[in-house]
Amino acid sequence: MKVETHSEELQNRVTVSPSEADWDGSQPIVLEPLKKGWAKGSQDMFLDERLPHFIFFHNQGPTPTKEHTMIILNDYYAVYYWRDPVTKEPTSKPLPPHLEVLSPYDKALKAAKLAQMNTAIYNWLDYWWKHPKATRSIEFSPATSSLPLHQKKSSSVDPLHLLLCNIVGIKTSRTRANTAVERWAKDHHEELKPEMQQKVGDAGRGKIGSSLVFMRERFAAQSRTVQKKYEELPKEEGLLACDALAQAKADASKPLDPSESQCIIDELPEMLALFLNKLGTMLNMHVSFYLAGLEPRKGGQINVISMHAGYDHSPKPMIFPEVRPKSYQKVIKLFEDWVETCYDEDERNSRALPCGEADDDEDDVSVLDMSVDEVGETTKCKHGSVDNEGDDGATARPEDTMLPLPHKKKRTKKWEKENDKVSAKKTKTGKQKESKEASPVNINATAIALTDVSNNAPAMHGSSEPSYVAPIPIDPVMSLDFRGNGNTNSGTRLGN
Repeated sequence: MKVETHSEELQNRVTVSPSEADWDGSQPIVLEPLKKGWAKGSQDMFLDERLPHFIFFHNQGPTPTKEHTMIILNDYYAVYYWRDPVTKEPTSKPLPPHLEVLSPYDKALKAAKLAQMNTAIYNWLDYWWKHPKATRSIEFSPATSSLPLHQKKSSSVDPLHLLLCNIVGIKTSRTRANTAVERWAKDHHEELKPEMQQKVGDAGRGKIGSSLVFMRERFAAQSRTVQKKYEELPKEEGLLACDALAQAKADASKPLDPSESQCIIDELPEMLALFLNKLGTMLNMHVSFYLAGLEPRKGGQINVISMHAGYDHSPKPMIFPEVRPKSYQKVIKLFEDWVETCYDEDERNSRALPCGEADDDEDDVSVLDMSVDEVGETTKCKHGSVDNEGDDGATARPEDTMLPLPHKKKRTKKWEKENDKVSAKKTKTGKQKESKEASPVNINATAIALTDVSNNAPAMHGSSEPSYVAPIPIDPVMSLDFRGNGNTNSGTRLGN
């Protein structure tokens, strides 16, 4: 029985020149060129996962790019055996190089394969760096089923891009195209409505089916010219709708005008609060999100928006702005000072809303609490505020100043009296507050009901002035701050 050597086995798989018998040690080994589209299945996933890192080093220069390509090559052969053809999926982990015994011919053959694959990997990554918008169809096999879900996609359904579309408000789902009968019935609905109601009447659950049968009968009675027209019309409208959707997705990352930007800023808490909470829960980490720039509603002034997810383990769980108010204010001030250097006067003026629009929007801004009694049931109520004399230690929370968060329909006279007392105290100490530096805010501005409530769930915060309201002791909720520095022209704003 003939035992096939590694070199003979490899020669049977790919075309190699010269053969081991004809090789004299000085001849270069020539391999069969890789075909276009050689990276398929798990190899495509492997390279696609490393594309962002390649782009980063590509921007650093040619030398970092080549060095990083060599790192990717080493990672590649830690998964794929160098003797196997590129079309073969890995079934086991390759033998470590230091444990592999190679003949002189095998060493030269391996060096030739590594050089070929190094060039192939660089060309693959370089091509998709230059063509990021091209759509690639990725083939899947049982060997690739364990790869991350976000890798099993084409670039047209990039989850990060879809998240951006969701924030901007672009609908990414496609609607079903109308049939010829439905399109014809849409244009002739008013004409057919009396006759259809007379014939169909009150058919209950079968009314939709009976109406469709009626429309089909009337459409079948039309001339062939009319039928052909309405058979082609839905196809044309469908193509236009697809083009419009694709264009809207492509424009999702382009700058918006001030009115559109303000709408997105107003909806930002609802869009990102739950996402930040889930992100922190998955990673078991605390999340702080800072966004600063020219807010159109504030006449193009600098405003800082911060969102926080994650509580500490104190008896009354708090987020970072509550525990370290002065330190947190320093962070906001440093960030805001830097952002102010990023805009000039012309940019500020160009991002301001017209006076009429800005005034109308300002009327809607108020200090609101949105508490969640049950999943899907929300309540809104206004609260007064008391002084928040926080320092770098824990924020003071006297029990006698804590106010309940009742349902709006269940307000009692006792609660209104307590609210009036707090409001009067706020008015009395208003002059003192004007001379002090703005302190962190603790007003629950928005709350989102969570199905998996835990001690790490964050609470929502935001305020137009230094104030304090007791937390919700039962159901922890998302946390969010809208604030600007009191010593600058920063606008301070609440969510809708």
